[in-house]
Amino acid sequence: MNLPDLQDKADLLYSKALRKSKADHRDMIQCITCPTTLHWKEMECSHFKPRKHKTLRYLGINTQCQCPFCNQRHNDNTEPYMNWILVNLPAGTLTLLNKKMNDDISSLDYRILLDETIKQSKLILK
Repeated sequence: MNLPDLQDKADLLYSKALRKSKADHRDMIQCITCPTTLHWKEMECSHFKPRKHKTLRYLGINTQCQCPFCNQRHNDNTEPYMNWILVNLPAGTLTLLNKKMNDDISSLDYRILLDETIKQSKLILK
């Protein structure tokens, strides 16, 4: 499978696995940045740092569940997401994300990351 197709598959499975793993016993999730609660299939996988940063694309500290409205708005206003990170994740998370944002990854290592993401996501979705 070529790299773009593999990335699309990893994106789809990772998003499903993240949202499903965050759902409660009723399959519902509350948005991290507003009180909206929706079924996990209606929520979105949001990235604090953009997906173009391949080393962060599937990193749990960079991905959370947001309602579609907040995820869209997040592109213009990262403050609510940043505040959530500061309150809910370990100290230094923002510093780590900023540092890893500039990390390079070879095509081979990225392919391995995609394969592993697909494998782990499938396990979560079983």
